[in-house]
Amino acid sequence: MFEDLIGKSFSYDPAIGYSCWSLVVETCSRVGIRLPDYNIVEDASYIKDLVKIEKPKYLKIEQPEPYCLVLFRIPNPKKLISYHIGMVLLDTRFFIHAARGTGVCIARLNSPAYWLTREGFYKLCN
Repeated sequence: MFEDLIGKSFSYDPAIGYSCWSLVVETCSRVGIRLPDYNIVEDASYIKDLVKIEKPKYLKIEQPEPYCLVLFRIPNPKKLISYHIGMVLLDTRFFIHAARGTGVCIARLNSPAYWLTREGFYKLCN
């Protein structure tokens, strides 16, 4: 269902590749979930504000479910919090995401690189 996306480049320019959010929009649309498509830019404060504004539209759940969103809080050297997002797959041990350096890939949710920075799992409220 998502094999054609694996290996695509990470980019904020949709003509080149996917940002983490644009990938989530694409993968969710393939399973019948419509998400708003924001024009995401590489600006940590903008993304932080967007997450704060949009978060009430999503229900936080305790455990991963197929096709829910997984949100990560990533500290960076400037002491700002960056957010990263992916979509949990049917096999809920894994999620798909787009990241710098790797592009679109599938990763294990229990990988220390991700599990320790995981903020939560979310579903869009109806």
